[in-house]
Amino acid sequence: MPAVVMFLTHLGIINPLKLMKARRISYFLLIVVSVLITPPDFISDILVTVPLLILYEFSITLSKFVYRKRISSESAVASVLE
Repeated sequence: MPAVVMFLTHLGIINPLKLMKARRISYFLLIVVSVLITPPDFISDILVTVPLLILYEFSITLSKFVYRKRISSESAVASVLE
């Protein structure tokens, strides 16, 4: 998940603000997916859900880093072209 988010941020398709605004929906979808792919045991649901949520938050953090780097490189290119 983090690698895909970094790639999409680098392309300009998504940005960290969009990811933060979609946090509630993403959490809900990640929980639904984790409940569907695990056996009907509550502990296994938790053991799958928590890493998915941590990966999502890590993706947001990496997206912030890539977004800042992309913005600074775009401004550097714009200043050179002027």
